[in-house]
Amino acid sequence: MLAGLLEYLQREGTPQSAKLATIDYTQFGNSADTSASVPSSLTPTQMSASPIVDCTYKLYYGGTHKRPDGNASRTVYNARNQPLALVPEGGKKDVRNAVEAAIKAQPAWWRGGAHLRAQIIYNMAEKLQARRLDFTRHLQTVWNCDTQSADSEVDRSLQLLFYWAASCDKPSLGGDNRDMSAMVFQEPLGVLALLVCEGTTGLGLESLLRLVVPAISNGNTVVVVPNPEHPTIALELCQVMDTCDLPSGVVNVLTGDINILSSALVSHQEVRGVWYSEGSPELGSYLRWGSAHNLKRVWQVPSGQLCREQAEYQATQIKAVWVPGGQIFAN
Repeated sequence: MLAGLLEYLQREGTPQSAKLATIDYTQFGNSADTSASVPSSLTPTQMSASPIVDCTYKLYYGGTHKRPDGNASRTVYNARNQPLALVPEGGKKDVRNAVEAAIKAQPAWWRGGAHLRAQIIYNMAEKLQARRLDFTRHLQTVWNCDTQSADSEVDRSLQLLFYWAASCDKPSLGGDNRDMSAMVFQEPLGVLALLVCEGTTGLGLESLLRLVVPAISNGNTVVVVPNPEHPTIALELCQVMDTCDLPSGVVNVLTGDINILSSALVSHQEVRGVWYSEGSPELGSYLRWGSAHNLKRVWQVPSGQLCREQAEYQATQIKAVWVPGGQIFAN
């Protein structure tokens, strides 16, 4: 009964959605917003400079790094408005391929058991710890921050990984509740779309893992669209996933215009839920409107400390099997 009541409640402090009349939903995501990724204060010298990161980034889905279907890329900039790197520009065909990879991987990921998922997430934390210095330097390059701030971001990310690795095989909502009349099971939703919006607090690594780790620890597979302003943090994290025994297709990362990619994900019938971080109210309003046609579960992940019970509730669905055998009905 309490689980049903939660559907009619809203977390205190959650911002109100934008008014429906201010958004043309039919045109949302049809074209890229080129101004969003290019700082307005750029000089011609800055625009023509070579990227700082000498690396060919690719999309990551199905366990491999792949070029986008349209063979397009764009330049992203750091906090000093210096060209940082060239990142791939994913499209609707890439969304379809990533969702197909996630669908294929989800049954085996769930059947492997919670203990195996805990081991893999713990291994992911160990691999991130081994590359701690690399991520600290990359965060400094992206944000032009001091070493202490970047190191603290990596510390919080490691704590988050270790926390979910320790707790993912210990369900907080009761697990298998068996009595004489019913058996209650928690099962994953399936494929989730995770959108890291612009304006997310922190340096990007922790906010990304706050969406990814709770979802996969409960047996879901995910398609992630990172912050379009600083997507290289997610693409660097994909290299950690290559080495932590994570099965192919469990985590898929697409970079590009967040409106175009979110529109394709929301309209995909096999995506069962959409999580997004606090950011654009227009995007949140569109996600709720677009998800209504196949009853996707939409959740705006709150900032600050994430409640484990709330994340587990949003990542799973409860199924009950009623067993009337053994009962005596009086005439």
